[in-house]
Amino acid sequence: PNAVGTRFFINDVGQGTWEEIDEGQAGADYGWNVREGPCPNGQTCNPVTNLPSAYTDPRHWYGRSVGASITGGAFVPNGIGWPAEYAGAYLFADYVAGRIFRLNHTTFTGVDQWTRSDFASNLGGSSAVHLRFGPFGGAQALYYTTYASNGEVRRISLSNSAPTALLSADPVFGPAPLTVDFDGSQSSDPNPGDTLTYEWTFGDGVTATTSSPLTAHTYSPLSPPAVYTATLVVRDDKGFASGADTLQIQAGNTPPAPVIAQPALSATFGVSQTIALSGSATDPQEGALAGARLSWEVRLHHIDELNPGNEHTHPFYSAGGAAAQFTAPPPEDLRSTALSYLEVRLTATDALGLSATVTRTVQPRRVTLTFATQPAGLIVNLRPASASPSDPPTAVTGGAAVTAWEGWVLSASPAMVQSPGGTRHIFSAWLDGDLSLSRLIATPATATTYTAVFVPALIAFLPVIAR
Repeated sequence: PNAVGTRFFINDVGQGTWEEIDEGQAGADYGWNVREGPCPNGQTCNPVTNLPSAYTDPRHWYGRSVGASITGGAFVPNGIGWPAEYAGAYLFADYVAGRIFRLNHTTFTGVDQWTRSDFASNLGGSSAVHLRFGPFGGAQALYYTTYASNGEVRRISLSNSAPTALLSADPVFGPAPLTVDFDGSQSSDPNPGDTLTYEWTFGDGVTATTSSPLTAHTYSPLSPPAVYTATLVVRDDKGFASGADTLQIQAGNTPPAPVIAQPALSATFGVSQTIALSGSATDPQEGALAGARLSWEVRLHHIDELNPGNEHTHPFYSAGGAAAQFTAPPPEDLRSTALSYLEVRLTATDALGLSATVTRTVQPRRVTLTFATQPAGLIVNLRPASASPSDPPTAVTGGAAVTAWEGWVLSASPAMVQSPGGTRHIFSAWLDGDLSLSRLIATPATATTYTAVFVPALIAFLPVIAR
């Protein structure tokens, strides 16, 4: 909220260059896909110049050196007792960076400005997904969701508040007697200088309290295997106690062993190809597992060859059972063809819920396509056939090669009129006889050259004189 009403911020995950925060306004056009952030799409312009005035600039944007996937956001409510620098501030998270940032609003020479600073970077080895303020101890705190420990809701308070417990253990399964090393050292307290104690409940009737975040416990043999819930509560010297963090310990149990039969180790794929999945699993305690205990997940690893450090995955397919099949996807764009691939994952789960996963990498069949021109050096525009006509194409200089995936359909469109060396040339035909100015090319199995033929404009328009 602000003095004139309510601000409505929209966190916009970027394509390949910028993450941005837009302010929702009636009739606003933020420019996608002509531009990303405040810049022409794919550019890192600064300052912004020569853009159509019809577009509304983001309130804030940042590049890949900061983060690569903006997630939840929340304004700091008025009157919650936080320090003055948080008045009217906006908090947002970046999943790839694993951090929460703060934006502060100022007005300079009548122009709204938002300045970014760090708010929280130690998020317990995970990332914030959703942010929301809620009640805590008669005041307000920031709550966020995370995928850590199969999904948690965590709290950050800037007033005197309870610590946060975070429990890990090694091993969490194995033959009994099983000695487990417990670790609460990743637990935290928002109040500097607090002295913490660690209260352990091991699940077999034994408890302990220590001043150290490290301890060990031995589970006695039982038949059949037993599942115990170990619990850690952290308490500060003012009496505030954390919520309990728990782990399952399986004494006498070991995980199943899944095996992928298909796709084979050397398998590759073409776009739209049907890929068969088959596998099995055996368990040391149960023997062969039924298909209902098996599950498949296929992930598309997206790697931009201009920014390979930002590798990430997209869930593509999932199924249960010993066998399944799916249709292989196309690449996301021309910049991801050289490095992206599929990861097939088979997970087997035993009767006590202990699971194991094996993975297999399946590479696309990559094909080199060369787009030549006569004369050399002219421009051919490429885009996926499935792309919107408004999507900006990739301009390829005649003679250059691109990497495609077998079966991927591309649209190749030379600019009709081009002027190499100052001489106007007009597209005539493709060397293989195709007369289409914009042709569709289904990527073949082998490297292929496509040549666009141009003729000088004077030849193209030479009049025919009858005799």
